[in-house]
Amino acid sequence: MIRNLFLEHKRLIITVVVMKIAFAVILVATYPFVPFSEFDYAFNGYHYSGARDILSRSLAAYDGQWYLHIAQNGYQNFPTDTLQKQSYAFFPLYPILIALFAPLFDGSFLFAALTITFVCAVIGALLLYRVALLDLPKKESRRAVWYFLLFPAAIFFTATYTEALFFALSLASIHSARLARFGPAGLWAYCAALTRPQGILLLFPLAIEWWQQYGSTQRREKAIKKLPLVVSPLFGFATYYMYVYLSTGNPFAYVQYNSDGWGRHIGSPIDAIMLMWERFGQFFSIPFHSFHYSQLDLMIILVFLVMLIPIARRFRISYAAYAILLIAFPLMSGSTMSMTRYVAVSFPHLLLLGVFSTRWRAAHVALTALSLSLALILGIRFVHWYWAG
Repeated sequence: MIRNLFLEHKRLIITVVVMKIAFAVILVATYPFVPFSEFDYAFNGYHYSGARDILSRSLAAYDGQWYLHIAQNGYQNFPTDTLQKQSYAFFPLYPILIALFAPLFDGSFLFAALTITFVCAVIGALLLYRVALLDLPKKESRRAVWYFLLFPAAIFFTATYTEALFFALSLASIHSARLARFGPAGLWAYCAALTRPQGILLLFPLAIEWWQQYGSTQRREKAIKKLPLVVSPLFGFATYYMYVYLSTGNPFAYVQYNSDGWGRHIGSPIDAIMLMWERFGQFFSIPFHSFHYSQLDLMIILVFLVMLIPIARRFRISYAAYAILLIAFPLMSGSTMSMTRYVAVSFPHLLLLGVFSTRWRAAHVALTALSLSLALILGIRFVHWYWAG
């Protein structure tokens, strides 16, 4: 089966691999020409004791340090109680996989993490193409993959982050649901909900697809039997929530630690709207790209919000619902930080870019140049420990 899949999409897979390698080569080639941010590294780099060489420092920056430390030492073995509480914001599937595969790399947690990210990015690109083919011709589907590879947040699909794993799992779930295979769809969604908190959002596209396919009176009995599979993202989130509770003895630990340690809370859509109103009112007084406040993040949010209208018109309602929630979910936590990274996993937006760029060649050239430039800038910043998202 794997061999047939490779032969069927050989050209696409080779293109993805070559582009990922080329991106990494560019980062390596430019590394000596940009000074390393010793301040940011000193402030954030102590979370993973194994980060001693250039590679482990540069491709495991910021959140990557946390995942490697959790993979090696668990959640309970941080140097201070404050750091231990903060660690619970990072979901467990990626660190678990790193720990499982590390022995294959002579005990290197870094190489295990980078390999998982690379493989998942390739699988994610392939799944994006297969999902796109359900609604789009081949050229537009290939363009969607093109913009996935060149997205401004591309570095996070290369480094020790969960974006690549989550992207692959979420697309595997959506693709299975579209084919009415709710067993695999539920399994992949459960795993996605153990990878990132956004995994719980898969409940909505799965529920919509389930209702559209089994909502008729004649098929209601079959629909009820598949309901536990549809709500599997809730089970995934609940699994980790219970783990945190059992580890800390505090039933509200996950929510409390996110609020105390990272300043993120559970808000409402009204909170998200008020936050956006406030941030756009400050637009010209904030830097183009910085840690907490960023014009780039705000512009990405605005563009992605505008794109929701044609997504709703052109694609399935399940896609539109998922795209809206991927934008709203982090905004409801009270921050616009890292939004460029958070929305990078929104495959409906990539599908629309595939359609849009195929119809207007000038737009394709301009978007490619802009996306590639931002991807390289943020990638170079990231490997030198300057904030990238």
